[in-house]
Amino acid sequence: MLMYTFLRNGATYLQSAFITYFIAGSMAWGIAIYYTIGSLIGSQRVGHDRIIDSIGHQSRVSLNAKANSI
Repeated sequence: MLMYTFLRNGATYLQSAFITYFIAGSMAWGIAIYYTIGSLIGSQRVGHDRIIDSIGHQSRVSLNAKANSI
């Protein structure tokens, strides 16, 4: 069940395996490996953040346009 939750939330299978290893065994190694993999796949999150930033920028531009038209 724990593995399924991590997979459903977008973690890779490898990350889920290391989370299980981290809970079961050596905590320091588990944390180190988990964050290494997280930084390797971090580029996927950067693209997502750019999309969110562009949506936020568009909403600010439209708010400024409304303020200027009043």
